[in-house]
Amino acid sequence: MKIRSANLDDVSRIKRITANAYQHYIARLGKPPGPMLDDYTDIVTQHLTYVAVEQDILGFVVLMETYQPILLDNIAVDPAQQAAGIGSKLLAFAEQVARDKGHSSIQLYTNELMHENIEYYSRKGYHITAKIYEKGYNRIYMTKRLIK
Repeated sequence: MKIRSANLDDVSRIKRITANAYQHYIARLGKPPGPMLDDYTDIVTQHLTYVAVEQDILGFVVLMETYQPILLDNIAVDPAQQAAGIGSKLLAFAEQVARDKGHSSIQLYTNELMHENIEYYSRKGYHITAKIYEKGYNRIYMTKRLIK
């Protein structure tokens, strides 16, 4: 598997991965999760977006430098490829990109009802730093200090 910068040709696959990866949360949240509503054409052209590729795109990660600390806005893996370590590799890659760009920490958010995500990121060294109602969702912000 290699990780490369996303381009506009990748947008349709990124949208499919997002829909497939987040659809099971609709019943829990009572509405589509935020990432399902995002405009991925804008995201790919305006932010640091990377895809994990073998024969096809397996997953992706989006970093936004317009925030301090740098924001890991989204990370998703095709459900057919989950539990193969792709998400962990994308997360480690995102953290390295943040380090390489001079950031001393990285922040992400997840919905407060996505308990498994909060547990996963906690195991990866992220700590809850804020609980915010934002864009119609109760979000948990988590931050990790990056060691250079």
